[in-house]
Amino acid sequence: MNQKVVVGVGNIYATESLFLSKIHPAMKTNKLTLTSAKKLVENIKIILVKAIKMGGTTIKDYINAEGKPGYFTQELLVYQQKYCPIHKKNKLKNMKISGRGSYYCNQCQIK
Repeated sequence: MNQKVVVGVGNIYATESLFLSKIHPAMKTNKLTLTSAKKLVENIKIILVKAIKMGGTTIKDYINAEGKPGYFTQELLVYQQKYCPIHKKNKLKNMKISGRGSYYCNQCQIK
């Protein structure tokens, strides 16, 4: 989530991108394979494009320049969700990374 490295990927979009890429949020970046890193970059782009098209993500009080809320919240797969969208009965886990919440499925995203 270092904005000097990649701009626009906060904890919401990072959480969603990591889930789609099947990467555990606590995984050290130097442990990623080139294939996993490429998949993550691809999924970050997909998530950001979708979110932009839907006006962003309103969790509490976010509104865009036109005063409208973002509707990407309706598309969130894991961020602030209770259950994994793949393993329906598996409760999602929540962990803090740099003071921010990250949600993950311990079956989809193995450390």
